[in-house]
Amino acid sequence: MNRNPVVWETGVGGIKILRLWAPGLEPEWPRVLILDLTAEQFREFQRDVLAFSMRHDLFPDQPMRWVSCGVLPTVGEGLPPLPDETSEWRVVVLHRHASMAVYAACPHA
Repeated sequence: MNRNPVVWETGVGGIKILRLWAPGLEPEWPRVLILDLTAEQFREFQRDVLAFSMRHDLFPDQPMRWVSCGVLPTVGEGLPPLPDETSEWRVVVLHRHASMAVYAACPHA
């Protein structure tokens, strides 16, 4: 099987997107992408995930219509604190064929 390398692309608004699917690649679903977001972009993402997805054309051929609550690092006594508000974030989005999606986010340095 001949596979093309997966590369980061710069999307609408300058966000970095790593798409882990390709037309004709089986299985076609679920589709997974990774976002590399600045703190400001992540706040925009968190405010309205569906609007962010549409505005930045994350899944152009079948937009997300429903998103469950996202998963963020746990905060609590004895756990390391979340980084400050200037941290960058990696977000993994898993999009099912029925236009449903879930995501998990984690800050990175």
